[in-house]
Amino acid sequence: MREKLNPSIERQRHFHAFEVWRDMGVERTYRAVAREVKASPGSVLKWANLYKWKERLNQHSKTVAKRLERAILMKVDDPISQKLVDSMNQAETIIDSVFIKETDGNLIPLIKPKSK
Repeated sequence: MREKLNPSIERQRHFHAFEVWRDMGVERTYRAVAREVKASPGSVLKWANLYKWKERLNQHSKTVAKRLERAILMKVDDPISQKLVDSMNQAETIIDSVFIKETDGNLIPLIKPKSK
């Protein structure tokens, strides 16, 4: 039986596939993601369209660019402070990968937690 996909609920498998695709850089292809996550290229393409991977990649790229700009302006010499900055950047990346920011500034979640 085929899996019914809900665009408002992104499962862990789909999110992992997005992360693999996002992190491939210039080498990114749906076929390569399919090999990595052991899914068909057609499924990966469907997930990419359903969960708006390209929009999310654009948002992620903007966030990374802002962080790089901020890092250039703020130099952290203390190793403990640097670890704190790195942790904050990682947390922001995770948060940014599960929300789409609308033009009015509202954040739209791309995943919903499972209810018990």
